[in-house]
Amino acid sequence: AVVTAAKETALDAFIDKRIGFLDMAHLVEATLTKLSGESLTDAKITLDSVQHADHLARQTASEILTASMGAEHGNIEA
Repeated sequence: AVVTAAKETALDAFIDKRIGFLDMAHLVEATLTKLSGESLTDAKITLDSVQHADHLARQTASEILTASMGAEHGNIEA
């Protein structure tokens, strides 16, 4: 769910011409890196836990994207 959410957020930004093609991979990587410390896995996988992970990934990717827009040259980093 996390990878898919990050990829979809990156693709939306690319389609909207907010990031370049290669930046999509950087945004997904930065999102995964930032969330690597989060406890997103439960002993029990439920619809709620998957939806929570999806929401958190989309929110994180959007925050990284917004921060990169203010950065010089739009560099996307975790």
